[in-house]
Amino acid sequence: MFNNSPQGIVILNKQDEILNINKGFEDLFQYTREELVGKKLAYHIVPDRLKEESTRYSERVFKDEVVRTETVRKRKDGSEIHVSILAFPIQFGDEDPAIYAIYSDITDRVRYQEDLQASEARFRTLANELSAMNDMKETLLDVISHDLRNPAGVIFSMTDLMVQEDPDSEALQLLKTSSEDLLSVIENATSLSRVAFGEDIQKESLDLAQLIPRIVQDFGPELKRNGLEVDVDLPDSLEIQANRLVSEIFKNYLSNAIKYAAHGKRIQIVGVREPHSVTVEVRDFGTTIPGDQLQSIFTRGVRLEGGKKKGRGLGLAIVKRIAEVHNGEVGVRPNSPKGNIFYVTLPVK
Repeated sequence: MFNNSPQGIVILNKQDEILNINKGFEDLFQYTREELVGKKLAYHIVPDRLKEESTRYSERVFKDEVVRTETVRKRKDGSEIHVSILAFPIQFGDEDPAIYAIYSDITDRVRYQEDLQASEARFRTLANELSAMNDMKETLLDVISHDLRNPAGVIFSMTDLMVQEDPDSEALQLLKTSSEDLLSVIENATSLSRVAFGEDIQKESLDLAQLIPRIVQDFGPELKRNGLEVDVDLPDSLEIQANRLVSEIFKNYLSNAIKYAAHGKRIQIVGVREPHSVTVEVRDFGTTIPGDQLQSIFTRGVRLEGGKKKGRGLGLAIVKRIAEVHNGEVGVRPNSPKGNIFYVTLPVK
């Protein structure tokens, strides 16, 4: 295992002299075994500013501590890399105690984290500044729509990949959650910008009986993670004249059911066609919303209670505005025996 490990491994004595290294260590730091064995580790791979830190780590290990840390080390050519170190004491028979240290190159991960944190800080600063300027709301929506969506999507995608590689990193989990929240705010604001100022929107023939199952399919992984089953009961056709923005209504309803009512374990989506309108209900079996909140939750800035995530309370406000520009109606009422029924009624034409 010592020789075949892809990670860099070094064995040191109490004088910080290298007793042995593996090929992974040679590849990581660009030295050969012959160049290092018998030499001082700190002199070859520890930057001058971190030599005291390296000495403290060695002292801790020789006091029978296991050291886990992330720091910076240098290669033979002088370039610095970020590494994680796992070091612990070993002893073979009557030989003197030694240090067994495992080095992993985390340079790419650290740089991604730094870039993501810097990008997120820039976007948060921009969002906070623009939000404080009521007379710049239209400009804010334009900036969000055109300038922030793509980089925010890149931030989330890169963070998601990094979390898959290092699922135990709290810092990466925080970055993923924050970038997901940022992307959600941008997407909601983008949708709202199209209807917030009473702009005319183009309509086309849409069949909700085909649209809604596709939306449910898109939420498949999230539904599976939360242990939720969805029963879809729609007529063969629910055709209306509408803008594709109506999909945001069902995405919001389904997203809220997952966030706030996952403990109900199931969701029902039921559609009914009337002569001049269609009604779609999304029924959850979570905690019933108090009666005095049933109307206010469709107001901007009001959030459902009990969710795991914080937000700006834009989702249901967008739902209401999209329905209004289609001459439709939204609402919520209690489900039986518990939970809620979110509904939308839209005219056929």
